[in-house]
Amino acid sequence: MNFFGQSASNRACSLTSSSLSHYQAIDRLLYEVEQQMQFLDYVQPQAVDQIRESFLATSDKNPSWTYSELPFSTQQIRRELDSLRISRDLPHLESLFQERRRNLSLFLEYLEHRGDCQRVLQCSLALYGKPSELIVSEAARLLQEPVEDLDCQQSVTPDAMCLQMQEMLNFYSLHDWELCWYDRRQLCVDPACRRIFIPRQRRYSPQNSLRLCIHEVGVHAVRAENGYLQPFRIFATGLPGYELTEEGLATYAEECSKTSSMDVLRRYAARVLAVQSLVEGASFLESFRLLRSPEYQLADEEAFNAALRVHRGGGLTKDFIYLQGLHAIRGYVASGGSIAPLFVGKIGLEHLEFIERLSEECQLTQAQGIPEFFQD
Repeated sequence: MNFFGQSASNRACSLTSSSLSHYQAIDRLLYEVEQQMQFLDYVQPQAVDQIRESFLATSDKNPSWTYSELPFSTQQIRRELDSLRISRDLPHLESLFQERRRNLSLFLEYLEHRGDCQRVLQCSLALYGKPSELIVSEAARLLQEPVEDLDCQQSVTPDAMCLQMQEMLNFYSLHDWELCWYDRRQLCVDPACRRIFIPRQRRYSPQNSLRLCIHEVGVHAVRAENGYLQPFRIFATGLPGYELTEEGLATYAEECSKTSSMDVLRRYAARVLAVQSLVEGASFLESFRLLRSPEYQLADEEAFNAALRVHRGGGLTKDFIYLQGLHAIRGYVASGGSIAPLFVGKIGLEHLEFIERLSEECQLTQAQGIPEFFQD
């Protein structure tokens, strides 16, 4: 089944002006900067497994995190970003790329100040925001729900997971994508390099392995591949602020495919409460204790992992977007919105009007490879 039959080199564009060429050059330079920075790689602390084991033995003080050295010059990248001159010929495109440059500058500032909690939290809030009161209340409710008694036998090996992921890549004709092993616990998609990273040591339940394939390939990789068919690479790596819709679609896909569970929703809810505690000034230890409290009753390792995701680098508010994004997508669909336009690339709900305008100026390739459980 050939979902992606048209190559990027064959895409058509009705504008051939120097203005379009200018914006494509800006787009390419920002894409190269993003490839070089690899933000989420460098906010991950070192020696997490050893620190987890030591912390859980006592749980009486905040861990001491260390981070790998950045293999690039932040000053050089900043100069490259500052030197870009973005034309005002097309104001909506100028605004798009100015915002992308601003976000990359914030990512860079975050990396330069890893461990400085106040400084990086301000960067994170500017990039991702914070959870709404409604989502915080919903997260608290979910964590107070009875825990399901499921058969969670971890029978899917890393090799079997890799095979299953490859089969789904083949199903969507994502032949340019590569599966790579790495030593962390979470699966990770890198759209800028067309790679999916699979943990070497992690095992999965059958339901969870299918859920992750749908989440990572059916949404993250497919939206990226559709983005590569468009005139600008930013559609593959993500328009500014796309993340909430991205993870909302991925969690909605889990729901539509019936691979989600209360356990998964509780995991997303724990991240929301950890983010809220961070915003309110909590330390790692305080966030951990909140999730372990009698009110929420997370297991030690689950509470540690949720707190780690939120406190990595000194404070990253990103993880509330899974649950808040799910609610946004549910609301969009309930009001009659179609999923198809959201698969034109990595865009957010707030970009739909921009996409409609851009499609009048520069022909966008229609979304392909939309998962069957999304089709209207």
